[in-house]
Amino acid sequence: MPRWKVLLPLLLTFVVASHAWAQAILPREVRERILQAVVEVRPYDMAGNRFAGTSGSGTIVSPDGFVLTNFHVVGDNDTGRAYEWQGIFVTDPRSPDLEPEFRYWARFVAGDPRQDLAIVHIVEDAEERPLPADFTFVSMPVGDSNSLIPGDPITVVGYPGISGSTITFTSGIVSGFLGEDLSAGGKQWIKTDAKLARGNSGGAAFDDNGLLVGIPTLRVQTTDESYIEQQDYLRPISLAWPLLTAHVANVNRSGGLGSQVASVAPTPAIPPTPTPVVPTPTPTPTQTAPAVGSLLLSQRGALGPGNETLDSGEYLAFHEVELTAGAPVAIELSSGAFDVYLAVLDPADQIVLEVDDSPGYGSDVAEGFVPAVSGRYTLVVTSYAPGEAGDYLLQVAASGEAVGPTGPTTLPGELLLAERGVLGAADFTLDGGEYVDVYTVRLAAGVPVWFEATSGEFDVYLVVLGPDDEIVLEVDDSAGYGLDVATSLVPPATGEYLVAVTSAFGGETGAYTLTARTGNGGTVAGIVGSGTPPAMAGASGLVGPVALGEQVRAELTGTFESAAFHTYFVDVPAGTPALTVEMTADADLDLFLKYGSETVALGDEGDWDYRDVDVANRAVLTVPAPQPGRWYVDVVWLDGGLDTARYALRVR
Repeated sequence: MPRWKVLLPLLLTFVVASHAWAQAILPREVRERILQAVVEVRPYDMAGNRFAGTSGSGTIVSPDGFVLTNFHVVGDNDTGRAYEWQGIFVTDPRSPDLEPEFRYWARFVAGDPRQDLAIVHIVEDAEERPLPADFTFVSMPVGDSNSLIPGDPITVVGYPGISGSTITFTSGIVSGFLGEDLSAGGKQWIKTDAKLARGNSGGAAFDDNGLLVGIPTLRVQTTDESYIEQQDYLRPISLAWPLLTAHVANVNRSGGLGSQVASVAPTPAIPPTPTPVVPTPTPTPTQTAPAVGSLLLSQRGALGPGNETLDSGEYLAFHEVELTAGAPVAIELSSGAFDVYLAVLDPADQIVLEVDDSPGYGSDVAEGFVPAVSGRYTLVVTSYAPGEAGDYLLQVAASGEAVGPTGPTTLPGELLLAERGVLGAADFTLDGGEYVDVYTVRLAAGVPVWFEATSGEFDVYLVVLGPDDEIVLEVDDSAGYGLDVATSLVPPATGEYLVAVTSAFGGETGAYTLTARTGNGGTVAGIVGSGTPPAMAGASGLVGPVALGEQVRAELTGTFESAAFHTYFVDVPAGTPALTVEMTADADLDLFLKYGSETVALGDEGDWDYRDVDVANRAVLTVPAPQPGRWYVDVVWLDGGLDTARYALRVR
């Protein structure tokens, strides 16, 4: 047979494949838009008064200048700390052959070190002049990464550095998907054969419609003698939605979880036509919000094969609740069996809230929400990863400014204050030009209170004054929370306290949220066991008991001299099928477990029974058929310096 006949099938395959790629090339107008929206991000070291020497990429995802990038581009994943300011360098679409120009300053807004994702906001030009209020950026629409399948075309854009200092496009396909550990099944990573290099981190991966579906994040390379294996990974955009929904009000969304759950949400039954009656004249009642603290929904359920299922494999459960426009509610969703994920749809089936993990709550969700319209809302309970199943508890309570008790009768996790506000020129102004909003809340002496104040638009500053008008708490930034505040207070006296929200710098404006609840970041009473008060002090030592099925949250302060630790104990009854201890933190903490007595040596030859010392902000230990009796749990920071870490510990 002539050689050309042997080669013909291969040649035809190449021609067909080449034609397919030609069809996948993005239109010129889309590429011109990408040239302006994908930017280079260079963190600025305030202490050294210079750029930090590292850089990455980012994508503008809203017309008001919010940029999505990797956390490791703007901060340190191990410590959870980020640079406050970043220089934004932009390519002129008329001269893509030139290096990007330094055009703007952006401030860190929020980040998720575990997912390696972050958001920064462009607020000033390169000369440090605030941008006009009506300034509009070219931004890219965000798509639905859950709809991708292997073989779909991908265009990767960023500033890899190794290819020169100019913006670079590479193309490839979706090679497949992987779980968080880069080996198990799941959709926490998208594999691609598109070329990535170090400066691509935080940039963009677009589908064939020009929608942002991934963030170039990781490249793994191994060498077996002379053979080199390499795989590049993207973070799917679905993992960024908790950050985007919480901090970017006008991101352009195209598809996603909201549209999927709306399509499978149960259709409400049509009520029968009532028999006409002659109405008795009565005054028309005015619609009023539920009383603060009233429980609107408390539902235990389970995810599993009997539920509706997303295309990507996550189970769905639906709950409905009547909400009143403008009346704040607190929503909490917890599970000891799987990593929960919450979506809320309004009466028009439009997604209005979508959350994976709430800061300080491990893998659980605890969020405030203000309904825009009155009516029946659908709460969708699903999981972070496909196929996850198990029991959960969902609670919705009316929130707002509580009157509070006259004595220390509150329970850990009770919501005392939930406010959404806006700082602006209409507010009271300090001598330094900072605007101030003030709220009143009644606190009980000796009952710990956890305050959180967050904003995606300015650097929040929180001040609390006691009944004698003396300052009892004053916080700028809380460790691990970027520009936000999350901190605890033990009120010295019972009475009315003033809570003031202001900014770190004069003239800063924007929206914010403020919450106060009893405990050190505790949950709504009853969600996770008896509500044992968590450790308030960060110093090492024995904290006390924790019950099966319970979760506690605490702060641990590191030390230079030795490992810092908190020790808990749990009494395990006979016949317990398994004992599982799970810890999540905003730093690299470790977990140790021992039966019968406390651990006194943590090294490789120590006296512990079980330990998890992986380099990660999460640790899990499971003991099948544990020996009945007292088990001791140690949360350990081996190299914390003098920093403070927050963690959540669950025993089940």
